[in-house]
Amino acid sequence: MKIEINLKEESVKKLSEVAQYETLQRKIRGIDEVVTEEDIVKGAVYDYLNKVYNFNKIKETNDLGSPYQLKNRFKQIMDEDGLKPKDLEKLTGIPARNLSRVLNNKSQPSLDYFVRICVALKKYDMFSVLYKEK
Repeated sequence: MKIEINLKEESVKKLSEVAQYETLQRKIRGIDEVVTEEDIVKGAVYDYLNKVYNFNKIKETNDLGSPYQLKNRFKQIMDEDGLKPKDLEKLTGIPARNLSRVLNNKSQPSLDYFVRICVALKKYDMFSVLYKEK
């Protein structure tokens, strides 16, 4: 389906800058792929829809007092992005042994570690990295 949108010149400029940045990031990772402004818009729509869907899904199952464990998807995200734990260690400054426990869901990260990892993985929506396990 094709949807037409009107954007301010300032927004188009920002889209262009983000597309150039993402293209450069991929080149650094050895991926020879150009990211377009259209790719950024499609990704933003996709992320927004997932955020709304995941929020509603978690909200529906949010039974206060019911036992559950909060888990993270950091390891899965790293695999998808082609990142190794050593890469994440360098990006976050988190010691390897602590990072391993967090990535394997053996311990809950502190807020500081959680934010560092999210920023390094460019995941700014907690619903995309957390899930409940009963």
